Amino acid sequence: MKIVAENAQACVVHGQMSKQLFISWGIDETKLFISPSVSLFKNKKRDQVEAAKLRLKYGIRKDDPVVLYVGRLLKRKGVDYLIKAFVEVKKRSPKSHLVIVGGKGYYGSSIDQVFKVSELKRLCKELNIKKSVLLLGDLRHSDLAPYYQMSDIVVLPAISDYHVEAWGLVVNEAMSLGKPVIVTKAIGSAWGLVKNNKNGFVVNEKDSTSLAMKISQILSDEKLKERMGKNALKTIERKYTYKREFEGFKKAILFTEREGYENKTKQKLNIAFVNIFFHTNPYFLHKYLSNNGANIKTFMSVGGPLPTIEDKNICYLYSPIKKFNLPISPDIYRVIVKGNYNLVVASEIFQPNTMFAYFASKKRGIPLIVITHKYRDWGNFVYDFIYKIYMGTLGKVIVNYSKKIIVRTKAIKSYALKSGVPEDKVALLPIGIDTSVYKPIKVNSKKMRSYYNISLTASPLFVSVSRLIFRKNLVNLLYAFSKVVIENSQAFLII
Repeated sequence: MKIVAENAQACVVHGQMSKQLFISWGIDETKLFISPSVSLFKNKKRDQVEAAKLRLKYGIRKDDPVVLYVGRLLKRKGVDYLIKAFVEVKKRSPKSHLVIVGGKGYYGSSIDQVFKVSELKRLCKELNIKKSVLLLGDLRHSDLAPYYQMSDIVVLPAISDYHVEAWGLVVNEAMSLGKPVIVTKAIGSAWGLVKNNKNGFVVNEKDSTSLAMKISQILSDEKLKERMGKNALKTIERKYTYKREFEGFKKAILFTEREGYENKTKQKLNIAFVNIFFHTNPYFLHKYLSNNGANIKTFMSVGGPLPTIEDKNICYLYSPIKKFNLPISPDIYRVIVKGNYNLVVASEIFQPNTMFAYFASKKRGIPLIVITHKYRDWGNFVYDFIYKIYMGTLGKVIVNYSKKIIVRTKAIKSYALKSGVPEDKVALLPIGIDTSVYKPIKVNSKKMRSYYNISLTASPLFVSVSRLIFRKNLVNLLYAFSKVVIENSQAFLII
């Protein structure tokens, strides 16, 4: 697939998650076009009537809550986690029912593992919820609308053990009929279609506890269910229509014409950011450079679980050293070499990913800029020893190759100059914040104190905003605060 994508004139993807995958392969973003996955049902009166009949047929009373699963009974669909979650749902909502529509299905991968209906029935019996769970087997797609209509929530709890749920069209279908949905992060539609706490909920995969909590939250709050249902329908009507799907293909086809190919060469600046962390102001840089006509893509490597993708300009690359949770990714070299970039900006000289960025820049013959907030010794004997060796060898090569070394403070600039970096190569760019986002706001002090169970007479209040990592020295903060409390029992610390 990667070879085909590299040689194609245009690629059509069905969502943001798929687009990020193609970008991580080094595919030029300008030839990627999103054509959203679409499957819709119209809200028809006869389906509502049929839904009422189905409730009578299966002994479900008019006001009894119904949780619906629609899909093949593949193990990667996670239906067993839904069944386990329903045990807790049943405790909080005794009249609720779980309806499972689907069987082996008629298509799929040869490696797909399938639950037998007897296995799921046995699980329901063991969990003592057999009477409240309906396993209805395969149904024709044209017959599904009444089942969606009789439900209160539609859940797709897929997992990603050996296969990824690329999208989950049942989510579109449920939302097109105004139903709130709950999905896991292992589903493509969780990264665009489903807006957490707006038209549904997104939970971690294999987490029956969170699944149960979110199902119960919707079932116990009629206003929340109604609001999410309305938002679900609005989302579909605005962005996930057959017209939108057609437009995605149309743009890709037009792009393959000569005019489209010539237009992409007229772009001013295509920048690859490598591990641009918060302290290097990625949002400010993105905003400023984008407003001045630059195209930017940030590549972040992660050692552990994939973070929630909130910014379409960030592409996460997995680290091969997952065991130690180290954010190091050699794929950075590949995506820069194969991408359409004419500038690379990397964070920190003493950082493995900057090394990959350097080799990629040199291979492509494009300039490299390094932003750093560390141009000094680490204060640790081992790190200090490694740091000096690195800065005297490869680090020195990277510095010499770089067009600019951007530093964040005068102290760091002084360290850089003492280390032999030419003054005309060092640029001071102070750390700042976006004042359009971070600005004073009026708050209800009493309400906030009540929310956090803080006495109205507690004073003074101390606040520390920080990651809970050792070098932030929060232990000493707590120790110091313990001394304050001795002097003033009304003092309060928020971390």
